[in-house]
Amino acid sequence: MSSLSRELVFLILQFLDEEKFKETVHRLEKESGFFFNMRYFEDAVTNGEWDDVEKYLSGFTKVDDNRYSMKIFFEIRKQKYLEALDKLDHAKAVEILVKDLKVFSTFNEDLFKEITFLLTLGNFRENEQLSKYGDTKSARAIMLVELKKLIEANPLFRDKLQFPTLKNSRLRTLINQSLNWQHQLCKNPKPNPDIKTLFVDHTCGQPNGARAPSPVTNPLMAMPKVGGFPPLGAHGPFQPATAPAPAPAPLGTSLGSWMVNPSSVPHQVVSAGPICISAPNNAAAAGTNVGVAGGNAPVTAMVAPNGDTRSLPDVKPRITDELEKPKIWKMTEINEPSQLRSLRLPDNLLSVRIIRLIYTNSGGSVLALAYNAVHKLWKWQRNERNLMGKATTSVPPQLWQPSSGILMTNDISDTKLEDAVPCFALSKNDSYVMSASGGKISLFNMMTFKTMTTFMPPPPAATFIAFHPQDNNIIAIGMEDSSIQIYNVRVDEVKSKLKGHQKRVTGLAFSNVLNVLVSSGADAQLCVWSTDGWEKQGSKFLQIPSGRTPAPLAQTRVQFHQDQVHLLVVHETQIAIHEAPKLQCVKQWVPQESCGSVTDATYSCDSQSIYASFEDGSVSVLTAGTLRLKCRISPTAYLPSSPSSRVHPLVVTAHPSEPNQFALGLTDGGVHVLEPLETEGRWGTTPPLENGAGSSVAPVAASSDQPSR
Repeated sequence: MSSLSRELVFLILQFLDEEKFKETVHRLEKESGFFFNMRYFEDAVTNGEWDDVEKYLSGFTKVDDNRYSMKIFFEIRKQKYLEALDKLDHAKAVEILVKDLKVFSTFNEDLFKEITFLLTLGNFRENEQLSKYGDTKSARAIMLVELKKLIEANPLFRDKLQFPTLKNSRLRTLINQSLNWQHQLCKNPKPNPDIKTLFVDHTCGQPNGARAPSPVTNPLMAMPKVGGFPPLGAHGPFQPATAPAPAPAPLGTSLGSWMVNPSSVPHQVVSAGPICISAPNNAAAAGTNVGVAGGNAPVTAMVAPNGDTRSLPDVKPRITDELEKPKIWKMTEINEPSQLRSLRLPDNLLSVRIIRLIYTNSGGSVLALAYNAVHKLWKWQRNERNLMGKATTSVPPQLWQPSSGILMTNDISDTKLEDAVPCFALSKNDSYVMSASGGKISLFNMMTFKTMTTFMPPPPAATFIAFHPQDNNIIAIGMEDSSIQIYNVRVDEVKSKLKGHQKRVTGLAFSNVLNVLVSSGADAQLCVWSTDGWEKQGSKFLQIPSGRTPAPLAQTRVQFHQDQVHLLVVHETQIAIHEAPKLQCVKQWVPQESCGSVTDATYSCDSQSIYASFEDGSVSVLTAGTLRLKCRISPTAYLPSSPSSRVHPLVVTAHPSEPNQFALGLTDGGVHVLEPLETEGRWGTTPPLENGAGSSVAPVAASSDQPSR
């Protein structure tokens, strides 16, 4: 619809609200799709009016529109299901399971099986993920916080969450003045100069973040003749911003806090308001065109004496010399603790360097593996300061240890730790971790820390572990002898053994879209394997930058972008982007030699940024699409000064749903969580394409399938 229709709908909505036609108001909101009434939605959720909740949502989105919508509907239906179980109404629970939740089994069968299993429990709180489920009222309140975040982040709700409030009885005023105008036209064909625009009470700043209404001339006042309406083809000056909906991502399986992964729900959602342009009276009187610079096309506006502004799309703007000057972009440098939010996680265990680090899929815990084969788990508790129990720098977590005092420790009998390549992988439901530190692979229960089983004693030793994305019982294991074993845990059997590398395997990544497994090794080689028959489809060697000589067994790690096609490749000499399945190198970023080697790198959860750590202790934030440096964090910003030791991060991991949060595992055994200041909300700004930002983005020649020299 045109912006004219939008303004009329809002006028009618306000009139209906003033007249207390509540049911009609919400029906028009839903049917027009122009305004999502968050207050009405909150009340319906709080009162458990689930049918009304879903009917209202259906006017704005459907289950399969995007990953945000999918999670919104899932959380609502899961809550309805749990409430039925809590009332011991199993017949109702089964009905909800079959009618409402079955649709999600298409996206994640394991999740649906777990939900179904709850029917067999006397109390669903016996499930590990739901052990902290409170009463119905508190559970709804916690869910509502999550739903609001998802709605604000969902592109389909953009520009539908604010109402352009006008003065009371505005519709009546418009009609009355219109009738008066028609009456005067019948008596006198000349227009009355005293009757101007009816939409004159808009402002640039509305309370509580409300958006000002679009400046539109009264449609009934612009009639070419008595009783006629103007053509509706012309659009108003404000067009709602649109953004492509993200591609659906695989679903996580945590029942307590089910998150899309690598979906990202933004920490802060900023809704852009209309552009408000003011000008001196003389400029307004002269009809001066005022342009706004800043990377976008200048906005042309006419400022009338009554404050009305209108778009003039056909008028060529007059741009001053000052506006023609490009803005100077500057990379963000963070050198002081006051320039970011940082938290060193509390630790009363032996401080030994952190070799591996990962967030749990729910985003509420961090798991680390130290050089001495001991695992450390930190959990953020739900409380009034942290309603969702998510990882944050604002509240310190608890170093989790079961009452038994047992520690999750890998088997290291007959193992030289200095030669081991520690590795671990976490199950999708955060319940189990598979881990090895040069010895047998251990399967641990994350709640009790008990060792469930051990298997595959060396030689050869495991050097990397990855769960199959469709089946938690299938794991790919990279080995010290350069092979990859496809292992079925349930039947304790190796299904396939893949050979293609020349040195130990140091990285594995599955693509759901392409149905391939990409492996990387200490031979600086990438290999791609079909997950259907496990045959090799191709291989490429990394292009080592001239003048850089990597260590003989330098690790190469791989991670798929959210699109499941582009591949982040991390090597001590470079960070590169390759395209699967042919593994062409499309971008290569080489750090300055003063930074030392790259120690690790990872995509942010929304795949928009790359966090990279270095031997000098610094962390760089790069744009994922162009590999351009937008922010550099100095070690002085998050590490205490210690001239006697050179502490630096060995591993970096990104939060699964907060795109601007990441954690570092350090050589001194510490784990730090870092976030930008709340006033900033992000790590720097995207550099212009022509700006190298202190890095070297190398032109990429045709990749070779021969070793780089």
